[in-house]
Amino acid sequence: MLIVPLIRWLLVGTFTTINLFVGTVVDNFIKIKGELDGTALLTPEQKQWQSAMSAWSQKKELPRVPRPPDSICLRPIFDLVTGKPFDIFTTLVILSNIGIMALDYHRIEEDEAM
Repeated sequence: MLIVPLIRWLLVGTFTTINLFVGTVVDNFIKIKGELDGTALLTPEQKQWQSAMSAWSQKKELPRVPRPPDSICLRPIFDLVTGKPFDIFTTLVILSNIGIMALDYHRIEEDEAM
């Protein structure tokens, strides 16, 4: 008769103690992590890496505008390859290459019609 309340007390007491311990550890962890914008648990190398990545991600890259060459021989080639018709031609060549490669199938060499 005395054993059932004792087992209940041990279970409730054990769970309560574990819950208090885990709650304290988690609360302290959150408090330490919140200090210094979450960098309190980082090593100096990790802080340096984090600041470098932050600076890199905030850097705005300037758009690169190609400058035409001054040479009289290279200027027509530059105009050709930077024009819209050249882009369309290149796209059509790539698409036709994809289409030709799609026509290939397994054991095409053994097919008499091919």
